[in-house]
Parts: sequence; structure tokens; C-alpha cells
Amino acid sequence: MCLFVSYFCVLHRTVLRDPIELPKLINQTRINVYPSFYENIVLLSCSSYSYSLIYCYYLPYVALAWRRLGFEPFVLLIGSATTFEDLPLLNLLKKDLQIRYEFIPSNPSESISISQLIRLYGGFISFPRQSNQDLFIILADVDLLPITKHRFDLHQNDVNRILIVNADCCQDLRFSYKSYQMMDYYPISYVGMSQSLWKDLFLPFNHCNASASLTVELIRCSIAEIFNQTIPQNVIKGSDQWDIDQKVLSYLIARAKDRINIRVEKRRLGYRLDPTEQHFQTEFDGLFFYDDVHLLKNDEQFVFHDKTWQVLRTALSKLFDSSTMDLLSIYHHKMAEIVMTSTKQGISTSSSVDHRKFNFTTIL
Repeated sequence: MCLFVSYFCVLHRTVLRDPIELPKLINQTRINVYPSFYENIVLLSCSSYSYSLIYCYYLPYVALAWRRLGFEPFVLLIGSATTFEDLPLLNLLKKDLQIRYEFIPSNPSESISISQLIRLYGGFISFPRQSNQDLFIILADVDLLPITKHRFDLHQNDVNRILIVNADCCQDLRFSYKSYQMMDYYPISYVGMSQSLWKDLFLPFNHCNASASLTVELIRCSIAEIFNQTIPQNVIKGSDQWDIDQKVLSYLIARAKDRINIRVEKRRLGYRLDPTEQHFQTEFDGLFFYDDVHLLKNDEQFVFHDKTWQVLRTALSKLFDSSTMDLLSIYHHKMAEIVMTSTKQGISTSSSVDHRKFNFTTIL
């Protein structure tokens, strides 16, 4: 990673990065339009019972970044509707950004696992349509901010294609299940295919109601039938059950190779910025030398600090117009007030946050 953008780094990444300089997102309520064989959707999700408020906080920034690339975001909010209604997130999504979202009620113990698994069920969602083109649905994480679009460009309509970015990331994590030995272990972000193929991965069901709308019961039934497992409860990041969504996806793809004439198209990850607290501002200065950004989420005190927002605002203003940034700035300060007020009252919005004190003059 280039902490300081040297001449070599600039030259090397300029040659390999997206050859087309993408415009800013000018209208926050509409996607940037590019030639496409599909109507493109990106599925995002977060849980009201997450370990940190940061995941849901980043959601509007990431959703708009996908609109800039020509993908309409569709958001699944898992857990407690009341909790979400107490946040400024919903008003921003519905009123200001006009981003479609749906609540999926869930108990606290299953909520995180459901927020991971539910994105696999895009084939069972009724999306608002803008055209007669086939739907192409890609899965993404709410802490990954996409910058370039070349990794997601599709040059032909192929309903049996599965696009997987960074598909070879985890060769040492191959696993076996039933008759499938040493299966590829795929990352959940970014995986995309036609809506019909997303549904075909699960079918046929023997006991689950495939005509039902997307519910927790459908997820629970299908995971039990296909993967012989219950929805993990109270999962801890990095535990054996943390990656159930990746294992289910990997198994479904391996199984589909025997049942459907699918083609897995593997693409490279490209350049990812993993910013650090110590070099936060310096690293964001070279935003357009990267394909995406893995946003910080380890410490709420750092993420919601005013000086951190100044750096992030400068970076986001390269992607969005001034009116959009005004809306996002108002949203940020409302969210930050919730976090800081809770901290002063001794109530953590995260069960795992490390409340260290930072010298922002030194760090930033």
C-alpha cells in the first residue's frame, strides 16, 4: 500500500486503473447511466443489532457510490424497525436519496447472521423495475466504497454467467461438504448474476415454499434443507460461523455446476485502499488510484470524530456533487451526535469498540 503517493505508484496505478474517468453523481436520487445489457441492482444490508453502528452509518455513502457506477441500491434492514426509526438513516434514504429499503424483522440473536445470508436471496425479491432488461444483481458490503466500475462491466447478456471479483482470494480456505470436495471458497462481495440465476441456485426446494415472499422463515427453511444447518446465533466476528454466507454461496455455486450450465467469470480485485488511523488523510489524498476503499470500522470514537469526517467529506466530494454532500454532512453530524451522546452517558453503541483517546492533531 502506498502511504505516500510516489511517482512510481502514480504511474503504475494510472496505467492499470479504470481507463474512463467517471463523472460525479450529480443527482443523488438517480443513477449515472452507462450502456448496459442489464438493469443493474446492488444489494446492501445491515443489522440494528450489529456490533457497531458504523456498518449502518456507512450505508448511504456506499449506496450512492454504487449509483455513481450505474447500479441502483436496494437496502435490507434487519432486526428492529424501532431502532432504525430512531436514526436519521431512514429519513435520508427515503426522503432525500429515494433509495428503496425493506425491513426484515429478526430477533437479536439471529440478526447478524440473517443480514449476511439475506443478500443471497435476491432471486426472491420483487424489485421496482425501470426497464424491460434482465436484472443483474450484485452483492456488496456496506464497508466497501467502490470507486471504479471496470470490474463490474458486462459485455454481453449471459444469463448463466456468475461474476466473482477476487474469486481466488481464499484458496487456503477450500472446504468440503457432502460429495463436493475442496470447493472454491468465494468472497461474498462482489458476486453478481442475473436474478433468475440467483433463484435457480436454490431451487428446487423439497420442503420450503419458493413462492413465498422473502422472510426469515424462508431463509431458515432453505439453510436447513440445503446446508443442514440452523441460522447461527450470537455470532462473533472471525468465529467458525461468521462466514456462513460465504460457505452457503460457495456450495450453491459448486452444486449449480452439476445442475445448470453456469460459467464463473473471475476478475481481479484491483487496488484496494485499507486506510489506517495513523495515515488516514495521506492515504485518501490518492483516492482515484484505487478501485475501492475498505472503510474503517474498528473504533467509533475515531470514525465519528469531526476531523475524521473532514477527511472523509473531502474524499466523498470527489464522487458526489455539492448538494449531495450537504445532505450527507447533515446526516453525519446527526449520527455523530447520537454516538457521542451515548458515549458521554456511558452507553456504548457497540459491544466491541475500543474507546481509546486519540490525539487527532498527531494522527490527522
